[in-house]
Amino acid sequence: MLLITVEAVRCKPLNAHARIHLYSRICTGGQLLLIMVEAARGKPLNADLTRTVNGVFLTLLLCVSLSLLIGDIERLIPASVITGIENLLGLAPSL
Repeated sequence: MLLITVEAVRCKPLNAHARIHLYSRICTGGQLLLIMVEAARGKPLNADLTRTVNGVFLTLLLCVSLSLLIGDIERLIPASVITGIENLLGLAPSL
């Protein structure tokens, strides 16, 4: 199904309204939002703007994923082990 969809896109140029319908199953939310903005404007967005928006939101997604991963790892390691490592490295908070 995906191959047929990709080939259909490559065969003939589509306006933004047709792309919304066609891509709704294969696009992420951000890409779909950009296509909807194109449809509202009636013309394509600047390629540099599209790249910048995609880069910014990809960076935000990676930062959120990394912070969730760190939180999960912290929950897996007991507090006594972390305290022992801090004492060993001299990082224990001084009161």
